[in-house]
Amino acid sequence: IGLLFGCGGRPGEREFRNGVKEIDRGNYVRGIALLEKSITKRPGSDDNAVAYNLLGVACWKLGQMQRAIEAFEYSRRLAPSLFEPTYNLASLLLEGGDLARAQTLLEEAAVLDTQDPRALELLGQVHARKGEWQEARRVLFGAFARSPQSPRVLTALGVIESRTGGADKAIFYLMQALEKKPSYAPAIFNLAVLYQRDIKDAEQAVAYYKRFLESPGIDAEHVELALQAL
Repeated sequence: IGLLFGCGGRPGEREFRNGVKEIDRGNYVRGIALLEKSITKRPGSDDNAVAYNLLGVACWKLGQMQRAIEAFEYSRRLAPSLFEPTYNLASLLLEGGDLARAQTLLEEAAVLDTQDPRALELLGQVHARKGEWQEARRVLFGAFARSPQSPRVLTALGVIESRTGGADKAIFYLMQALEKKPSYAPAIFNLAVLYQRDIKDAEQAVAYYKRFLESPGIDAEHVELALQAL
């Protein structure tokens, strides 16, 4: 039966599934090759929008920025209502410093999915980079309304307050973040910085830096900063 009817499903489906697996494993070159093969096998398919989005992610991981941009754009053309390629393209452009276009795309993405907080979170970053603190707060409160249990959103609010001189409010939000997730490293690190820089409480700062160093998934850059502060 397998030989007669085939065992790979619709054309390109097997290559797509295997491409996704390879990308999940970090084998981006192999994943790209399989996704491109799946796209070739099903020209005109609506499923290709998802394939192009994943292709863009893989190219981004490999540092192939222009190729990633083109893949995200193609995905958007195939499926204008799809959140992920718009959000991913905005994230890539923000990383590259194109604040104006990133902002436009993030505003679009926030409307495409009214439940996902990520576009509003990144909009908060855009406004913060531009020094538009009230706008940053506004969109982050919008993100919080979508995801009130998110320690990431609460930490972002804490960072905004810390940068505008509101140390007490910053601590409030960061402590709220740790209530949601006690091991959330960004909140712990920012509390350490606040106690060291603004409140001048060296003992508390050291305690939070040590707690940060015991947290899972911390990056080398912040580990070095924490060690320097001890």
